[in-house]
Parts: sequence; C-alpha cells; structure tokens
Amino acid sequence: MKSNKPVYVDELFGSFDLAEDGKKWIVVYTKSQHEKKLANWAKEHNIEYYLPQNESERIYPSKKVIFTKPLFPGYFFSKCTLKEKEILIKSGNIVNFLKVIFQNELIRDLKRIFIARSANLQIEEHIYLEKGMRVRFVAGAMVGQEGIVESVTNMRKVVLQVDAMKRAVAFTVNAADLEVIGPYGTDDDEEYEDEEYEDEYEE
Repeated sequence: MKSNKPVYVDELFGSFDLAEDGKKWIVVYTKSQHEKKLANWAKEHNIEYYLPQNESERIYPSKKVIFTKPLFPGYFFSKCTLKEKEILIKSGNIVNFLKVIFQNELIRDLKRIFIARSANLQIEEHIYLEKGMRVRFVAGAMVGQEGIVESVTNMRKVVLQVDAMKRAVAFTVNAADLEVIGPYGTDDDEEYEDEEYEDEYEE
C-alpha cells in the first residue's frame, strides 16, 4: 500500500521567550481550515507563531495518506507587535482575537504542549478540567513538567490545559513517572501574576 508523506507547516517559528520590544503573545481565531495558511503568511512576513499539530491518517483502497491537522482547530498563537498584528489581519485568514491576560501562563501552557509533541507522545483533545490534581513528571520524556489528572485513582492520563482559552489535550503515561503536587481548581491552587494587555492593543 502506497503511503503519502504529510505536507508539514512549521509548528514553531520563533521562540517561547517572554515577548520584548513591544511584542505580546496573542490567541487568534482563524477562519475554518485556515490555520496553516495563516502560519505560512506569518512566516513569509517573519512573524513569530506557534501552531501545534497532530498527525493523522486515512486509508484508501490503493494508498494510505498521512496528514497533519491543528491540535486546536480554529486557533493560532503568535508573538507579535501591534504592527505585525495588522499584517496578520491583512492575510484574510482571521476572524477575531482572544484577549490574553496572563502572558507567562500562556507561554507555560504552550511550551508544555510543545515538549509533549517533541517527545512524539500520542496527544488527543480532552475536555477542560475545572478540578483535578496537579502532578509533576519525575521520569520520562516530560521530566520536570507539570500536568493535571482527574484524580489520584486514575493517573494514567495526564491533561495539559491552555487556561487562556479553556482548551485541553491529554496523553497516556506511566503513572510511576508522576508525583502528586496538590489540588487543581481550588482555593489552594497556585495563582499567577502578570501584566494585562494594554487597551490599545485590543481590537
């Protein structure tokens, strides 16, 4: 059976560093199936972005087709200046923007997903958890990173959340690679301090 190689779009163009020189991380709502078009446009204009993807396959009678699709359909992440944001708008691929209140939090969440993708873990979309238990990897490809499990009685599936947009992904792990840190989604959960977007940066 013939297998076609997927057409790749760079997942990360730039870095996850905290934005400088007037740049801010933004979450973009794209038109349906326009995520990769926006990624190509951003790269052509030297605008940093992150577009997490997953590989999938379809089997036809004569061939197997492997392709990549966005992990979060309709979402695109960019680190850009106000001027670069206007360039992204000119692409014609954008519907709207989601305000990002906590820059550090978004960078943390996206970086964890990038590390999981780089480790070739089988990631899938998952419901966003309002409560659970925070865990830390003490072994394996994700060592040092944190995630969430639904309960201490079910630690086979670790959830990575993007709090800025209330979306999540998950993957199966060896429970022995985890240690429990504490509750998630309660008054005892950790809080984050960051600067809010300036009003003039919003649509």
